[in-house]
Amino acid sequence: MPKVIISDDKGLNQTAGSGLESRSAHYSSYGTTTALATGSFPLLSPGIVNTVDSTDNAHGVRLPNAAGAGQIMIVRNVDSAQDCVIRNQAETGAILVTLGEGKTALFVSTASGNNWSGSQLD
Repeated sequence: MPKVIISDDKGLNQTAGSGLESRSAHYSSYGTTTALATGSFPLLSPGIVNTVDSTDNAHGVRLPNAAGAGQIMIVRNVDSAQDCVIRNQAETGAILVTLGEGKTALFVSTASGNNWSGSQLD
């Protein structure tokens, strides 16, 4: 069986060997998202891993609606001095997670739409 490689520059590729290798194809291609004030939280890309930066503890971002049950999103706050608030796509309801400085959160959907649960990992 050939080795399958998934990458941003070549997509799906196969080479000699075996197994599966991912070369950051699952990361958001949008770089770092800057958290903004309530009412204007930016929507994160649907990629598995998103990086956020905040300039105020009350600023935040929104998760896109889930495609179905079992979808995973990882959000990393790269700010060293400010938290980042994470809410649903409509920016309504309870805050999903207030992500601390330099921390990572894991979100898992229970169904399609606004059905995320999550927690800070580190």
